[in-house]
Amino acid sequence: MEEAQINVVKVPFDGVELLYEASNKMVVWRAQTVFSKEPDTVAWIRQFKPGEVFVDIGANVGMYTIMAAKGQGVRVFAFEPESQNYALLNRNIVYNGLHEQCVAYPLALSNEARVDRLYLSAFSLGGSCHTFGASLDFHLKERKQSFVQGCVAMPLDDLVAQGVLPQPDHVKIDVDGLEHLVMQGAASVLRSPGLKSLLVELNTHLPEHRELIALMGDLGFEFQQHQVDVAIRTEGSFQGIGNYVFFRPGSGISFEGLGVAPPAEIDYDAVKRHVAERFASMAIQLEPYPHFYVRDVFPVDYYRRMMAMKPDNEELICLNDTGRASGFPERYVMHLREHLANLRNEEKRRFWEKHREWFCSDELMVVLVRRFYDQLIARGDSNLRIEPEAMFMRDFSGYMIGPHTDSPKRLVTMMLYLPDDRQHRHLGTTVYVPKQADQICDGQAHHKFEYFDAVGTAEYLPNTAFGFLKSDNSFHGVPCMSDDYQRDTMVYIVKRKAA
Repeated sequence: MEEAQINVVKVPFDGVELLYEASNKMVVWRAQTVFSKEPDTVAWIRQFKPGEVFVDIGANVGMYTIMAAKGQGVRVFAFEPESQNYALLNRNIVYNGLHEQCVAYPLALSNEARVDRLYLSAFSLGGSCHTFGASLDFHLKERKQSFVQGCVAMPLDDLVAQGVLPQPDHVKIDVDGLEHLVMQGAASVLRSPGLKSLLVELNTHLPEHRELIALMGDLGFEFQQHQVDVAIRTEGSFQGIGNYVFFRPGSGISFEGLGVAPPAEIDYDAVKRHVAERFASMAIQLEPYPHFYVRDVFPVDYYRRMMAMKPDNEELICLNDTGRASGFPERYVMHLREHLANLRNEEKRRFWEKHREWFCSDELMVVLVRRFYDQLIARGDSNLRIEPEAMFMRDFSGYMIGPHTDSPKRLVTMMLYLPDDRQHRHLGTTVYVPKQADQICDGQAHHKFEYFDAVGTAEYLPNTAFGFLKSDNSFHGVPCMSDDYQRDTMVYIVKRKAA
């Protein structure tokens, strides 16, 4: 095909011109937005050195394959199983004169070698969100496919072991939900000291993907939290999904080179004032016992920062192993005074240390307790020695706790809800009243659900909190979690000081 017959989009990139075939509106859009759609990917590629090996898994029509090869002079091995995209990927390689520098394969990469089907979200050139082996969306939920084609999959480790391609310096994985399977099939490549960096699109709602963050840390890779904060989508159907750039220290890939401005310094005094104002203005419901439900507990930016700084599963401790309780194998915790040393990421550790400093301050505690002043006076608890404490908690499927009133040591208990989405509002704390009207409990026992009536559930929504004044009738609990989901909360307690 002569160049005069080709309708292409020309994209200037650091002194060279990248050519992409303009076959339809989708591929033209990909070319026109190549710098704005994923700026962290572009900044990452700009740090590649000539002669290095880049493996592009989920290459689509070759936007980043062409950029890396022509712009940075690296060797590229690109993998794209969808038939139309694969054909255009090869044409783009030819248009840019890169056929000796780039090799494209019509393969899916996965955790095992097998022949199966590729389920397409749409039969369209430049399309994405296709899955190998099952018709799933990027949340791993079943969906209807638009078209099915035959497909072959291989593990990356097998391809390297067989000499199909050398050990890569850099790997990109973007396969719309099945990234964890690709990484399972690349265990040896990831362990190799020769791998300098990995860019992978992760869905932070999926436990399979969150585990990959801990895996990369165990392998000696670092990532920049602020790069992730900027990359993660905060709304729409891709909410919670974004790129993580992992790199080995000394590899030539750096925080600074990712082109993301450092996060603004947090004004902790302003955050504390915001929270104090929310507590001071919230309404107290007196029946069946004094309690509250407050929204927008933290400033929006600070709440997003908290979400980004959540501990990984491996950094938490089973509640049963802390000596604080027993019988709760599905609850894992991080006490803000005792367990922060378990955080492997220094940025996270500093954040939670500062959070503990202001959140567990005497000033904030006094604001909260004053909201129950009338009730405390009425029961003769107006002159107490008290102190606050806080603990991050993660509950997994199967967690439950029957109606109870809380430990006698507690004066006020508050549960701060920290979900990533609004889809599990039923997982909040439920308020109960005993069917036997005069039943009370000092807090030493958990009771059976059948002896109580539920009168309402505080919705498990982002940036909200449910709290109550502990009494002999402050019955609350959580029915058994049947959802395959992790429930993140933070308990804030005002307790009586030991004599």
